Amino acid sequence: MNKDLCVCVLVRSESINQILTSLSYTLNKLSKCTKKLYIINTMNLEFFSNKKNFFKINKNIRYPKNLSFFNPKSYKELKNFTKDKNIIAVNNIGRSFPEIKINIILRILDIKQIIISNFGNIQGPGSFHSINGRFKDLFFKKLPQRITIILSIFGICPKIDIRFVARKDKINWGTKNFLSKIENFLPLKLKYTKKYVLINSLASDINSEINIRKKEKYIVLVDTNVNHKDSIRSQKKLSENKVKKIYKTVSNFLEILEKKFKKKIIICIHPSSDINKIKNYTQNKYVIKKYKTREYIYKSFIVLFYESTAIIDAILLKKRIIALENKMMGEIWVKESNQYPTKVGVKKIDLNNYKLPNKIKFIKDLDKRSKNYSSFINNNLRHNKNELGMDKVIKEINQLSL
Repeated sequence: MNKDLCVCVLVRSESINQILTSLSYTLNKLSKCTKKLYIINTMNLEFFSNKKNFFKINKNIRYPKNLSFFNPKSYKELKNFTKDKNIIAVNNIGRSFPEIKINIILRILDIKQIIISNFGNIQGPGSFHSINGRFKDLFFKKLPQRITIILSIFGICPKIDIRFVARKDKINWGTKNFLSKIENFLPLKLKYTKKYVLINSLASDINSEINIRKKEKYIVLVDTNVNHKDSIRSQKKLSENKVKKIYKTVSNFLEILEKKFKKKIIICIHPSSDINKIKNYTQNKYVIKKYKTREYIYKSFIVLFYESTAIIDAILLKKRIIALENKMMGEIWVKESNQYPTKVGVKKIDLNNYKLPNKIKFIKDLDKRSKNYSSFINNNLRHNKNELGMDKVIKEINQLSL
């Protein structure tokens, strides 16, 4: 253990509980390579910040003993915190306009940074079907990203020292993009990320280390939040009445599966969803779980989803998977629901128009498809059976801290 090393995870969130849950495995791993591990909430350092305190921790959530929380309210507070510390920051924030200020501060303080992109999931189509949606994407996402990159070239914003990725195509893109090609001919440091490192995915690491027994006990719906803030940026917010109809449609389908296979239904809701609202939408017919998605995917007979990073666990386990399409959710969701059927080969069912075959044929089809996940797993999830992805991250952190 390097006693001088201080690892700080930078987050931008109003909910510490969501952070502790989603980063649970990563935090436990990082806690073993440093005497002191910190989560730093950067929201109060942004442009137009409201000075919020997000450290209301659910007593049922466990986290490493050497993990502390820091909620700096000013540049001076953060500067004082960094004194006499050899900091490596795990950048878990974005590059929006408010966050440009945070990036400038990180450059002034000369903090080394890494990004851990180890989900291995398929990115959304990234297209917006309204003029308003395209404008929002350009102005609020792409433009500040480009500005941050340009500022990093002039030394105003910091570059990323290492980005860890689980997808091979990200390695190829990162080493062969336009800025990389220019660097081959001119003595300029243009790339935003200095170094890319390929690692096993988070799902692969967890599968290798954590003892969760694989069962076939439940039919599991990995639900989404149709009115999540990212969705609203792409399309209009759906009315309460439309949301109720969406849940009515999927409930009808779940009821058919429940009767056909005699399996209990579990709905794992999105972290940003209101559990009481979902219970109301589904008329309390099913068991609703929050922050338990991975656990129930391991225990699933069939996994259903619209679009979710969590589906990676089901693919790695070669579970029977069904991608759901519901046109009432809007065009962007229809495109999202096509990603995994197109690129991985999972079965897709249109909830507005379907006819299920008999039970035996249905399961045979799902089993046949699950055997074809190997190519996706090898290219996006698991590259080295002898080394955990996070172990490789820790080795690189120790080297970077020297």
